[in-house]
Amino acid sequence: MVRYVICLLLLAGCLPMVGCGYQLSNRPGSSSPLVGKTVFIPLFANRIYRPQVEAVLTRQMMEEFAQRSGGLVVSAEEKAELVVEGAVIGYTTGQVAYSATDTAALKRLTLTAEATLRERKSQRIIWKGSLSLFQDYPAVADLALQQSAQEEALRATCRRLAEEFYQQMNGAF
Repeated sequence: MVRYVICLLLLAGCLPMVGCGYQLSNRPGSSSPLVGKTVFIPLFANRIYRPQVEAVLTRQMMEEFAQRSGGLVVSAEEKAELVVEGAVIGYTTGQVAYSATDTAALKRLTLTAEATLRERKSQRIIWKGSLSLFQDYPAVADLALQQSAQEEALRATCRRLAEEFYQQMNGAF
């Protein structure tokens, strides 16, 4: 029995030496092809009837690219090596869970967007695609609280869309 305990302790002591395989994507020498490239991200188009969704998604895209590629998001297309353009093409909300009194308890916001990554000089499209993600949020009777919960769900969905777009564009190389 003592032998098993000692073996278990030795194995537990070795675990910190085993890495998980994750590494920072914006460190020098990274294998990410987007790192070190200047990127321009103009305001996404809004093809839906809800205002300002494109601004939230564009801001999240800029933050994601700045964070992961080492902060090389530029403010003018002429200064960029790569251009990321896109559009918000879908936005829906609906109830997904109900309480015992048959009132909405949980709502879901679904956002769909498309994006294109291209080289600025050659105009060659490197990646093109669309994504659709959702975020659940609580349904409340107070209209102001409901609006606040929906806006937070929108920000969370846009943040996840930006992360997913970056990962897919990065994998296109």
